Amino acid sequence: MAQESSQIASQRYYNIQPMFPNAIYVAGQGLDANGMTGWANTNDQDIAFAKAMVAWMNTNFCVDSARIMSTGMSYGGIMSHTVACEMSDVFRAVGIMSGAFFGGRGSTCVNHPIAAWITHGDADTTVTFASGESARDRILATNHCGTTMHAVDPSPCVQYDGCDAGNPVVWCPVAGEGHTIPSFAAGAIATFFKQF
Repeated sequence: MAQESSQIASQRYYNIQPMFPNAIYVAGQGLDANGMTGWANTNDQDIAFAKAMVAWMNTNFCVDSARIMSTGMSYGGIMSHTVACEMSDVFRAVGIMSGAFFGGRGSTCVNHPIAAWITHGDADTTVTFASGESARDRILATNHCGTTMHAVDPSPCVQYDGCDAGNPVVWCPVAGEGHTIPSFAAGAIATFFKQF
């Protein structure tokens, strides 16, 4: 079996792994739904898989169960928003790029705060900016955040004030950007995750 290059391996984790190396990385594959692999979460099957995967990891590896985190872009961002809804009592933090929360698929949110770092381009036509804002607002409400915010690095990110202790929400809207990963995302997500 050929080994993949370190560049390809690091890209699989959105280039976060080189900046946050002391972690176990797992990349689950979206289940096939009607011949299309992605995030369908039909009957909550992707969440069931995530729960089984976490249980398997806890049984087979030395996992710090207080530091389980999720990141993703597009479908992965949608899945991370769903994790933030249904598994916020298991996951400590999420790092979401161009994601949204599409309820109505059997989702029942756990009333538990979760730390969140979120970015979205305001020119995204694949997963709309408004959908990203709506998903962010769900986390803000769960974390009891206020309406004021202050600038944090990197620009254009802001952190909301008044969130539940230990559960910050950082929002990074990118003007003119479409459905893509911002150049600053990897470093910012790694830094965000390291604080927990």
